[in-house]
Amino acid sequence: MYGGYDFIEQLDYSIEEKILLLEKYLEFPIEIEKKILSPLRGDKNPKAYFIVENDEIYLIDYASPDGRSRKKFIEVIAEYTRTTTFEAMLNLRNHILPTTLLPKIITETTKEYYPIFTTKRDWQIRDKNYWLPYGISKENLEEDNVFPISEFAFYSRNRKNWIIEKCKSIAYCIPGYNRCKIYLPKNKDLRFISNFTPNHIGGRHYDGEVALISKSYKDHRVLKNAGLKNYWFQNEGAVPSKKVLLSKLGEYKEIHLWFDNDKAGIEASNRVAIKLRECLGVIVKQIILTDTRYKDPADYVKAGKNIKEYYDVTIKSASILGGTHRWTV
Repeated sequence: MYGGYDFIEQLDYSIEEKILLLEKYLEFPIEIEKKILSPLRGDKNPKAYFIVENDEIYLIDYASPDGRSRKKFIEVIAEYTRTTTFEAMLNLRNHILPTTLLPKIITETTKEYYPIFTTKRDWQIRDKNYWLPYGISKENLEEDNVFPISEFAFYSRNRKNWIIEKCKSIAYCIPGYNRCKIYLPKNKDLRFISNFTPNHIGGRHYDGEVALISKSYKDHRVLKNAGLKNYWFQNEGAVPSKKVLLSKLGEYKEIHLWFDNDKAGIEASNRVAIKLRECLGVIVKQIILTDTRYKDPADYVKAGKNIKEYYDVTIKSASILGGTHRWTV
């Protein structure tokens, strides 16, 4: 499945298609429930066989050396080709979509983008240790469809090939718009891999006259948990188009920007404010954490501070960016 979802669990092939694929890989005809020599081990007596159950095809082999007598279609291909299940699925996807062997998606704007594939893993104590200090629970993450991953694959335009990365530390998929952002909190060199564009604004629509905008999913969730509904941009430099801004934010009379309190964050706030003023004609106010020990709302909450209280006090004297005149678009 495209967009960063756990595609290994989302195989949409029919039984007939799976049989054809097995025949292509194993190089012999498949007959359901017919005894065969196991393709996964040296076998002299035909005791293995395929069955169909609940829209899945299984290889039954009670003499399997690994003790697993029942293996799914994709597991058979992976073991036969001596790859991981993830690698087998990616190879299979490329094989089925032979358009230069590179799966692409055509969007409504006719621009192509490459999907990001992921393998979901179970929640672990290390995930709790990372998120809970920010006041973000497993239930919060699942509500937002965020899930932990053990590996992912993305297409490198520079190398012109697919790269499969096994996650050495905690990693997460933040999905949306049928796309994906990989978040690698412990990776100092590269913390995000994404196929989102600036036009993909995060956060659910909410009524009111004021819109609050943060610059990341983590800040968004921290603010939301504090009772501050907000949208989030993909990053501080990601400014959506005028069309998207009008569609998502056009009904609000005032917009509050809460980016990082470093030089880059403050400069980004000014750039975004100019675009918002030009496109929407709204009053734009800037929220800044004056205590430089804390870069953003997430850091502030992690330190045990009350982020809503800070917002309620600060917004009364917050800087207005780009003037105060409001006009009708």
